[in-house]
Amino acid sequence: MSCIVELLAELGCEITILPMAGLRREPYTTRFQRMGVEVYYAPWAMGDLTRERAGFYDLVLLSRPEVGTSYYPAVRSAFPSARVVYDTVDLHYVREARRLALLGKRANAASRALRHTELQLMRASDIVTTVSEDEALEVQRVVAGARTAVLPNVHDIPFEPPPPYEGRSGMLFIGGFLHNPNVDAMTWFVHEVMPAMEGMGSRLVVLGSDPPPAVLALGSRDVLVTGYIPDVEPFFREAAVFICPLRYGAGLKGKVGQAMSLGLPVVTTTVGAEGMGMVDGVHGLVRDDPLAFAAAVAEVAADPDLWQRLSRGGLELVRSTLSRDCMRARLRELLADSIGYRTSCQAPAPSGPPS
Repeated sequence: MSCIVELLAELGCEITILPMAGLRREPYTTRFQRMGVEVYYAPWAMGDLTRERAGFYDLVLLSRPEVGTSYYPAVRSAFPSARVVYDTVDLHYVREARRLALLGKRANAASRALRHTELQLMRASDIVTTVSEDEALEVQRVVAGARTAVLPNVHDIPFEPPPPYEGRSGMLFIGGFLHNPNVDAMTWFVHEVMPAMEGMGSRLVVLGSDPPPAVLALGSRDVLVTGYIPDVEPFFREAAVFICPLRYGAGLKGKVGQAMSLGLPVVTTTVGAEGMGMVDGVHGLVRDDPLAFAAAVAEVAADPDLWQRLSRGGLELVRSTLSRDCMRARLRELLADSIGYRTSCQAPAPSGPPS
């Protein structure tokens, strides 16, 4: 989302951000304000925005279902001529259905309500954005006539090439642990995959904020759980293999794109690879069985030719599909399609949040 905001500003849009939590988050708020982006935060809220700017905005992007359900009525009322874009981020109901299937459970009242909410927002909005072509097709399948646009993840490739295979060791994972698929991925990998790697001397570093007790309990001589780390790139430069053992989820996996953008070969599951156009053996290795996953990790770590081939393939995939240039082009198309790319409006001077 930060990249979307930055690129929209580059394209000449005047932007207001209204975070639902009402928090002044740093370093984002100051960085956005220096770019000329207006950020509303407590005590200012949606009521102030709709009162001061009624009828002003050309386009409103509502990101995630909880934001959509909270703000959609006010947006339609205050900005009746605006195009409303519902940004799915990923299809939450798909992720929840996969979680239940993994547990051998059927859909329940909560999962059905989540699906109903997302479909309502898709039907009510003018355009629905997804992070992959796969999920755009799913939206078109469940909502007849839905207009979709794909806004994928964005990853910057460093100017300098990644460090070579020589001198690297161990495995790496990254993920925020308030997101339950990451918790499941780590517990499954440590309990089901790592035992098959015994004697290989492979050490795992687990990066990510808010690790719960179940993840902290995985820590051992062979597993380092770090918690939040401000600068993670040194870990990517030192590891031999990035693992993404997700068993359920949806959308594009930012962790996979991040690893590829830094030239670190990836071993992942079908769920981890989905939506990226990832070809097994070209851009990474895709394995779902615990023993096959373990063997793939060992193969990448031991074979410098395979390591180099996957490193190059991953970098090229990011460069061709997940770069800033790709996102800039898609945002131009979205603006042209939704509002005719009008960017000449001048906002009334705000009496609300400070700049």
